[in-house]
Amino acid sequence: MATISENIKCAKVIKESIQHLESKGWSFVKAREYQETYIFKSPDGKNYLHFGSPEKIQKVIDIQSKLYKLGYPVAPILKTGNLGRFSYLLESSLGEKTYGDVFTKNIEDQKFKLFCSAIASYFEAQLKNQLPVPIDFDIRKEVMSENVIQENDDLDVSKINSVLDKLDQSLRTLPFAYSHGDFAARNILDNGVIDFEFCSIAPIGLDVFNACTVENFWMYKNSSDEFCAKFHFDLLQNEYLVDVLNTVSSRYGLTRLLEFQNDFILFKAIWSTAHEKQQSIKSGDDTKWRFRRAILMYCIEKYLKDEKINPFKFKDLKKI
Repeated sequence: MATISENIKCAKVIKESIQHLESKGWSFVKAREYQETYIFKSPDGKNYLHFGSPEKIQKVIDIQSKLYKLGYPVAPILKTGNLGRFSYLLESSLGEKTYGDVFTKNIEDQKFKLFCSAIASYFEAQLKNQLPVPIDFDIRKEVMSENVIQENDDLDVSKINSVLDKLDQSLRTLPFAYSHGDFAARNILDNGVIDFEFCSIAPIGLDVFNACTVENFWMYKNSSDEFCAKFHFDLLQNEYLVDVLNTVSSRYGLTRLLEFQNDFILFKAIWSTAHEKQQSIKSGDDTKWRFRRAILMYCIEKYLKDEKINPFKFKDLKKI
């Protein structure tokens, strides 16, 4: 464990590195949550630099290099090295704006179709590189159910365990592939997908079928009465994406993915509830946590009854 002195030195080096990069015309983009890494854009906008913890940067290098070789639409890594006690990687830009930025202003029909095409490209890479169920696949670990139960000890644990057993049994019948883990418009650009910090080997269809649905997990107002969803997709748009995905999967003889939509949404509902109570305590605003709880309880009830989970009803759920 690092000492206070070591942490101060580390923070100083990071600050100095950031100042150095900015003096050379590089613009700060963001700090990657949970990754202890920082992203900068080159002066000409053609490249991005990630730097930070050597362990975390190496993890990104390993998975991104592997995905690139497998034909996934990810940025090629141009260079790797060290910045003092930190490591870095330099990658090509995949576009000017993520679709999350684009759709915040307006969801134009043509842009939405391009968004679906980008998803289809990623999905096709998964279908070309199918994997068996990993020996160490643990549904409880994947959705962080232990934390969900700890932070929500008033929930019915027996129900949660029942849905987890049912979900595990269902998902194991699917082929697996490398999966983004946080697949959404904010991580998708015209030319590919970024930010694989939550990448794992997961059931095919899990992330792509949730690509529109995931925005419904933000359909709530915070304590300041501000709407947290920057945009959301309507039913026709969601159905269009599903049609695109079905067309792609049928070419690979995998025509039953649509049957697993309840499984995919439930997986996201559990995963999205993890650590939310802790975050609400830190922020002093529990509206997101209570909203995610309400979604989880709704999804559990529907799933156990084999009834269709309707994400468009999330926004009307009572915040429990």
